[in-house]
Amino acid sequence: MIGFSLVGRLGLGLTVPALMVATMAHVVPRASGAGVDGQQLHPATGGVLGVAVVAVFVEWRTTVHGALADGVFVAYVEAFLLLALSFALAVAFAVRMRPRTASME
Repeated sequence: MIGFSLVGRLGLGLTVPALMVATMAHVVPRASGAGVDGQQLHPATGGVLGVAVVAVFVEWRTTVHGALADGVFVAYVEAFLLLALSFALAVAFAVRMRPRTASME
């Protein structure tokens, strides 16, 4: 568990500064405070909503499969598959992203 936590923290440490630089590169200096606030608010909101959705999903699947050990296990497996699908979908969209050209601005 500690290893997974370390890998996650390392990933955040490598990702967040790059996102901050990419976000702030397109913000005019007088609006930099609002840009930083928005850049920090959106991931926090997404994280809270993601945890809530997964918790509701696990609770729903637990009631469908039963509260016995096997039913809870199946509910968590389905939740993991839901997260894997959403991650794969996000990666598919990220791969298709292209930088803007001068003619598009």
